[in-house]
Amino acid sequence: MDYKKALIRFLPFLLLPALILGINYMTGVKATTGFGTYIIIGVVMVSMLVFFLIKSRQQQHILQTGIQGTAKVLAVDDTGRQVNFKPQLLFTLLVKVPGKDPYEVKHLDSVDYFNLTKAQIGGELNVLVDQDKPDRIIIEWQNNPDRIKL
Repeated sequence: MDYKKALIRFLPFLLLPALILGINYMTGVKATTGFGTYIIIGVVMVSMLVFFLIKSRQQQHILQTGIQGTAKVLAVDDTGRQVNFKPQLLFTLLVKVPGKDPYEVKHLDSVDYFNLTKAQIGGELNVLVDQDKPDRIIIEWQNNPDRIKL
């Protein structure tokens, strides 16, 4: 997902405090919380938006300029969390990229249930590695040689 789509998806959450204030004003109900609360909510929302935009740009950078390689799964730990109803797993991977020695990376990713068979110890995964920071990777779960743009 590019940053413009992220902004459009996040915009309703930024407008939530203004909507609450508007409803309180139109109905004549006195707000039980002060404006400081709405400012804090706004700051938290903007911080989250900035975080997601940075993360999105990092992923796009890797998709466009990343080096293709493979990673052997050394360990898999379940975090106990789910993201979009997909289990979030912590992988310990041995990444192999042409021209570099194999190195170990810890990578947090949410995995579809039908891809869990690929996420077993000893499995080989296709990855894209950031040229500048080799510890940043994207696992290509679909094994699609044509890079899918988010």
